[in-house]
Amino acid sequence: MQPETLVDQYCPQSHTAPVTGAAFDAESGACVTADATGAVAITRPGDNYPAIVFAMDGPVNGAVAVVRGGSLVAIGDDTGSVAVYNTWDGSCVFEDLREGGAGEARAMRALTFNPSGTVLASLSVDGIIRIFDIQRWERIANYQGFGGESLSFDDSGERLLAIDTLGQPKLLDLLSHEQIDLEMVPGGVRMACFTPDYRKVITMGQGGISIIELPSGRIESSFTARGSSGMHAIVIHPDGHELGAITGRSIH
Repeated sequence: MQPETLVDQYCPQSHTAPVTGAAFDAESGACVTADATGAVAITRPGDNYPAIVFAMDGPVNGAVAVVRGGSLVAIGDDTGSVAVYNTWDGSCVFEDLREGGAGEARAMRALTFNPSGTVLASLSVDGIIRIFDIQRWERIANYQGFGGESLSFDDSGERLLAIDTLGQPKLLDLLSHEQIDLEMVPGGVRMACFTPDYRKVITMGQGGISIIELPSGRIESSFTARGSSGMHAIVIHPDGHELGAITGRSIH
């Protein structure tokens, strides 16, 4: 018998279009995938296959997240809607909706939970980071002037790793509202994430990867993908000792 592939495990009948967003919680095994039509498949903690499948109002492009522990998933779509679902029964526990042109102007591109799962941050194409209090069902802050394709809370939930419109990583302090600059990465980046111990930041641009040490914010090392087909995504092993990269033609 041929071994199961990732497609066999997570997308047996859930997606008929290209998968355009995916998130996984290594602690629980909870997973969410979404595709270009807005179809969403949730694999609950302890399950091997998606048990919850539904559709958003529009395509999903990268805006998916799983809370630490796997109890909640968040999905944002191109209509400007963002919603949080319980992984046990698929019930919606939070949503913030927009309609018409106002919704399309804030098509979602990245989501992340704080460690306790009480706050959700979103990044949309209008360059605005929106901070939502899930328990109170309300938006508590807006920050303008951001881009890229990723967001990530630190271990305290007080700082948010984001990318500005010039493609440079920033730490956004949600208490003081201060933007903390990290060393400029030549050529800019599209994605940035913390290592599991939160002592470093890994960034990815079209041509390579940079490792930034914290709290100094200095670049520790860089890896240039010469002759590469272009980098699309990075992922860090839960133990923090290995880094995976996906290019246009291969996985490293």
